[in-house]
Amino acid sequence: DLSSHTDSEFLDTNYSSRSGPSEDELAASASSSWNDYTASGELIYTGQENAVYTASLLYSSGDGDLSEEEVEMETGSIDLSRATDSGREVLKLALGAKFYPTSKTNYSLQFYHKERNNDYLDNVDSTDNSGSNRYPAFLRDQDYTVDDINARVSYRPFQGAMFVTRVDYQQSTIDTRADLLDFIQSMDTETFIFSHIASYATDKIYTQLAFNLVDDNFTTPAARLSEGLGGLYPNLENDYYSIDLSTQFAIAKDADIVANIFYIKADNYVDNSDVSMPYGSSFTEKGGTITLNKKLKENMIYSLQYGYFQNRDIASGGFNDFDASILYSKIRYRF
Repeated sequence: DLSSHTDSEFLDTNYSSRSGPSEDELAASASSSWNDYTASGELIYTGQENAVYTASLLYSSGDGDLSEEEVEMETGSIDLSRATDSGREVLKLALGAKFYPTSKTNYSLQFYHKERNNDYLDNVDSTDNSGSNRYPAFLRDQDYTVDDINARVSYRPFQGAMFVTRVDYQQSTIDTRADLLDFIQSMDTETFIFSHIASYATDKIYTQLAFNLVDDNFTTPAARLSEGLGGLYPNLENDYYSIDLSTQFAIAKDADIVANIFYIKADNYVDNSDVSMPYGSSFTEKGGTITLNKKLKENMIYSLQYGYFQNRDIASGGFNDFDASILYSKIRYRF
């Protein structure tokens, strides 16, 4: 059972090519509550040597409400008002198998199907959904479907070393029904994920190298409908890759040093400004931290960390670029 309430005041600035900017002082309030109920079950079969088969089912149901209001403080007029009852159902079915051909190697296969159905009933709505301004309280149903098949291989070549490789193929869709309209498939996504982790551990050192590659493509009806209009709304990609290296050294019985470096790159920016506006993101993030942990007492640990981070964002024209350094210290005390 979750509930929340917020109140805020802010200055809303509107720009017009004729009269220039105008400002309005607004007060907003929002209240929400939510209840969730979940049940799950799993079957495990171990009747075959060096193999384990599993089947699991999860069902979740929830209901809640959301109320929002936005008022002009000077005049007291209500700009926005809504009261929405919502429901959500989640169903996930998973089938898996894990095999142990040798003492150093195991591999697994898994398939899962997941559905999430959301429905909305608007008891109060300050906008007419047949006009040009239909939000908020415009959506009635939104259904998500995900089908995923993945394979994983784990290999221990020698004591302390571990290599884990996983490959996922995922197909997902979103079907949406807005007020006064029929259901439409609003998104179709195809995703390929490759990940690999290599780790090595001894009594005094632990090192892990992680690599992730995501090839994500999604299509929408807007792109299909604008094909004859010069590609106003292109289909986009959410591809990226990341590398992360972390190491922990035990420099004494009561002290260790943890070092971490990372690099993330995405190249999905589409300069569509000739016909509409740019879409997608292209950025590079990299950085690292080094942390000293020192046990002062049995229940007290002191930490000192330095970090450096860099971001280069092509999609924002460099306005979100930054270089940052941090120096952080804390003491943890356990009662």
